[in-house]
Amino acid sequence: MAIQVGERQYELVEGWGQLPAGWAWGQVGAVGVDSKDMVHVFTRTDHPYMIFDKGGNLVHSWGYGIFEDAHGICIAPDDSVYLVDRVPQMILKFTNDGRHLFSVGKRGWHSDTGFTDDNKSVTHAGPPFHHPTDVSMSASGEFYVSDGYRNCRVHKYSADGQLLFSW
Repeated sequence: MAIQVGERQYELVEGWGQLPAGWAWGQVGAVGVDSKDMVHVFTRTDHPYMIFDKGGNLVHSWGYGIFEDAHGICIAPDDSVYLVDRVPQMILKFTNDGRHLFSVGKRGWHSDTGFTDDNKSVTHAGPPFHHPTDVSMSASGEFYVSDGYRNCRVHKYSADGQLLFSW
């Protein structure tokens, strides 16, 4: 099966992404591609971060015991990796091979947006985070975090992880 979108064509490749015996795909929160065309897969499994070559061969995996709820990925031009761990309310930056550089958010703490177990509506915007969804970068290195499941904001950070402003 192939799908044409603009100038690009996407094709299903059956059996791509070979996992070692005993590993399972599970839920995939996000996928990204780095400057070397390596495919990064962020999952909600026992093997949360896997890197494959173009042919689908597993090259490296890491992240064991770090992540709870894989949700978003952004691979920077230098191949560093920004990851959204939704339920713990964290954005984490790593080198391509898994060395932690910094985190934003306070693990396990969410902002007050009016959303509760009894009131499942956001009544007002809050600071970072209440179930962040994704992360993206500007050309100058700042990064943006969408915080839209239980908040209604986008947060802009400096390249070194300092909150600049939210809207």
